[in-house]
Amino acid sequence: MKKKYITLLYIKEDEDLAIDLVNHFYDRYVEVHKFVKTKKLNNKLLADLNKSSALIILSKSKDFNYLDYYKELKKADAKSQIIACYKNSTSMQLSFRINNIILKDNYTNIELMDDILCIIAGAYNKIRVNIFTKKRLKKEAFRLFDVGEYVWSLAYLLKLFDLKDREIKEKIASAYKTFKHANQAINYFSICLISDKEKNINGEFQGLIYNNLGCLYTEMRNLTFAEKYLKLAIECKNPEALFNLAYLYETSYNYDSKTTKKKESYELYHQVLISDYTSEEAKEKARKRLDDEAAKELEEKHYDIALKLYKFINNQLKEAECLRLLKYNN
Repeated sequence: MKKKYITLLYIKEDEDLAIDLVNHFYDRYVEVHKFVKTKKLNNKLLADLNKSSALIILSKSKDFNYLDYYKELKKADAKSQIIACYKNSTSMQLSFRINNIILKDNYTNIELMDDILCIIAGAYNKIRVNIFTKKRLKKEAFRLFDVGEYVWSLAYLLKLFDLKDREIKEKIASAYKTFKHANQAINYFSICLISDKEKNINGEFQGLIYNNLGCLYTEMRNLTFAEKYLKLAIECKNPEALFNLAYLYETSYNYDSKTTKKKESYELYHQVLISDYTSEEAKEKARKRLDDEAAKELEEKHYDIALKLYKFINNQLKEAECLRLLKYNN
């Protein structure tokens, strides 16, 4: 498979922003060829557009004069796609099929990158799916996903989308989750849900979907739906869900003090440690959370609570210290 890349064209005043953006792209395994805007015809840029998957135009500090790059834009318009990232639009943009991203003041570079990647994946037009290529393309999409090349994997997956193919739907949702597009991820995870009649047959897959939905709703601070789906995931014995529900209860006070369930979270962390279906990673995270919380309770002289938490993680040395302090202070 030929190496895929995108082309970034930016104005000189935005060079620091462009460099930072390129670094974020490389973190997502996306190769970027960057060019600073000049008034002269750039033959290297023209050649680069021959095989580029997208042309990104970055103009945050000042407006971009599209007339200076009419030839390059025509080529990009014909061969791939154009994504303009700007503060102010111009009438020249109407001459091309341009995807527009307005750079608001609170718009981070990571958010910008994720939005660009989703646009690229959604409009990718360099593959053709038919009965002869579908199996090969699906295998390639999954390979790309496994090595972290989510944007190119998602580009294939969206072309291969089939309501009957749960694996593809789950991979699409997971890719959107990686890009922090919670609404899109929720949409695709939701259509992965299966009927109650099949629950026992496909409990592991269903638990994975419920757990992902619970985590996404946690990120969106929708505590009611987060709790609902995490509990459903626990019923399916998902190995991560019990920890995620405990973490939701512990941390929800950060944005809604009325729903604080810290005591319940301690009990759930304990359940993570003693349950036979929870993952080793979940157990390790639960042990650390209990250890951290016990230390806080001990520092705040809540010796009875600290004692209970240290018992959960079998820290006998700290248990003895708590017992000594309880006896001394009674």
